[in-house]
Amino acid sequence: DVWWHIASGRWVAQNLSIPYTDPFSYTAHGQKWIYHNWLFDLPLYLAERAGGVTGLVLFRAFLVALFAVAVYAMLSKQTSPAAAAVLTLIVLIAVRERFFLRPHFASFIFFTIELSLLSELYKKEKIDFGSPAFWLVPAVLFFWANMHAGAIFGIILIASFCISCVIEKKNVKPFFLLLLASFAAGLLNPLFLEIYAYPFEFLAVKQ
Repeated sequence: DVWWHIASGRWVAQNLSIPYTDPFSYTAHGQKWIYHNWLFDLPLYLAERAGGVTGLVLFRAFLVALFAVAVYAMLSKQTSPAAAAVLTLIVLIAVRERFFLRPHFASFIFFTIELSLLSELYKKEKIDFGSPAFWLVPAVLFFWANMHAGAIFGIILIASFCISCVIEKKNVKPFFLLLLASFAAGLLNPLFLEIYAYPFEFLAVKQ
């Protein structure tokens, strides 16, 4: 729950590192821990430390606003501002029950931002490799991989654009380079390759 994430963020702040074994649980103390959301838990802890419950409410409001802006920015490129506003409201209502102060919220935001960037690049006749939109995609993956293991879906999203380029006979090279750069950027995390493997390991345990 949110208090466990706050405690984890406090551990990171106090030790200036991330735990690789469970420091909290009585029954699993010392067992391997794939801690993939330290960069979300740290500001969460700082918000709670600065403002208590009010700080947490404000932090949640900030995340919801950021998600709303990302959704609106993406939709406004596809339709009119008024329609984008209405559709954004519908999206917010549809997913409001998932607006928990947990790291998956970061995946909502980063997936939306990445989809918007990739869609913008996909519409161009020729992609400028020096454009901000091009290099923002790997930057998104870097932060995403340090906040939530859902970053693997960012890699899958880029791969889907590569496949679309092949199907529609467009130049796949820019998106393939983005795929490699983003994959490498995602590896810049304390867990390295485990950040991409963890979701599959988690699903295997669930089954």
